[in-house]
Amino acid sequence: MSPGRSHESDKKKLARVLEAYADHLGLAPREGLGSWTVKREEVRRGAEADECYVLGPVTDAHVHPDFAIEVVYTSGGISKLDVWGGLGVDEVWFWSGERLAIFQRAGASWSAAARSRYVPAIDPALIARSMGAPSQVAAVKALRAALAA
Repeated sequence: MSPGRSHESDKKKLARVLEAYADHLGLAPREGLGSWTVKREEVRRGAEADECYVLGPVTDAHVHPDFAIEVVYTSGGISKLDVWGGLGVDEVWFWSGERLAIFQRAGASWSAAARSRYVPAIDPALIARSMGAPSQVAAVKALRAALAA
């Protein structure tokens, strides 16, 4: 089933806010790879992130993103963390409509984290506040206003 308009709007808003935040902080180059479909035939796994990022330039050596973002409107079904972990991804961000939760993998287990290991200077609470704006443009403006204050 295809994602709905609200889901797609939230994923794009989150990507725009994250990228504006990283630009403001002057963080190292990162490449957004959108809904890159990642597959590993040997473990019979595959997933398509709502948004995902590679830090630094994208090369053929990248077989998975550094971190994936999932916008969640439903619950149940298979564990996205287990799928992403099986694909080699160590960090997954979940946006649930009002909260940004970050999970990091250590071995076979996952735990909630207060900050990203890949972009630790970014405050998830500020992203969540910015996401409360009524549009993508307003969200980026809200973020910039908060960062300027």
